Amino acid sequence: MGRQSQGTRKQYECICQTCGERFFVPDPGQQRSRRYCSIACYAASRWRSQENLRNQKIYELRSAGQTLGDIAKQYGVSKERVRQICNQEARRLERQSSVVDTLVPLA
Repeated sequence: MGRQSQGTRKQYECICQTCGERFFVPDPGQQRSRRYCSIACYAASRWRSQENLRNQKIYELRSAGQTLGDIAKQYGVSKERVRQICNQEARRLERQSSVVDTLVPLA
């Protein structure tokens, strides 16, 4: 009983959640569980989620009345960057609330 060559095995298509690249796995179980095409994409997604948490915390502190300078010192970024992050978070929250408003309630 010989081994099948790599070209004859069935491959299952996946799409990376980070970069959108198509990649193939040899098993349907992996197809359901694999979300990233590489370790680099996985690491990038983890970094983004940590950055998002930081940005949300910065926005909350600014909304609570802390000054740009205080927040900048606390997180080691410039006051301008804190202002940019706050503006980005405000736009993100607006988009989320507009999406929720357009959803039709189930009745």
